[in-house]
Amino acid sequence: MAFGGVIKLTNGSVWDAVNKLCEAFGGHIVCDGMNVAINSSIDRDNGVVVRYGKNLRDISVEENWDNVVTVLYPIGKDGLMPGAVTANTPQRASYPIPYTKYVEFRQDISRSDYDSDEAYLSALTADLRAQAQEYVNVHQFPEVTYTVGAALEKLSDVGERVVVIDERMGLTLDTRVISYDYNCLIGKVTETKFGTLPPKLSAVMSQINSLSSRVNAIGG
Repeated sequence: MAFGGVIKLTNGSVWDAVNKLCEAFGGHIVCDGMNVAINSSIDRDNGVVVRYGKNLRDISVEENWDNVVTVLYPIGKDGLMPGAVTANTPQRASYPIPYTKYVEFRQDISRSDYDSDEAYLSALTADLRAQAQEYVNVHQFPEVTYTVGAALEKLSDVGERVVVIDERMGLTLDTRVISYDYNCLIGKVTETKFGTLPPKLSAVMSQINSLSSRVNAIGG
């Protein structure tokens, strides 16, 4: 997995370090026993599609619209504002209102690297609009988590892809499996959770600790 950029990690545990790396550069936490890795993507796509309609009772959903943006006014170095950047998907038209925000971006571009003010301004503008477009591409959809009270066929690992056709919102969302709830007594998965956010190590560790407590309680 190739990363761009630098992050400084001091005075923390390995748990904190891996979690910060995942948050800073993206990726998926993969746990295999005591081994923890960050993968840029989960290779397996088994073509699982879930349709969530208004009257479906065996699935629950949690939505967070706080970070949604479809029209972004980026602010760059020295107050540079090149104009609005919009979401590049037609699904945004289904939203009842535009989600507009002003966001400041860091730009590590030096005037000394360019022959003229015009070339410098052009580089700043291009960089700012690229950062803004990437931001909008990520945040144009709400953060949604779905929970199904059963195992989903063809899925077996955290991070696997599930396409959700959400009829209520008029959206098609690309989600990933966040967690499974496995009942040791009956030997079955009793809950599958998948959402638009990649799993963080803190959430994974919380699930592992919770599972360990349940197993210990069952074992006496």
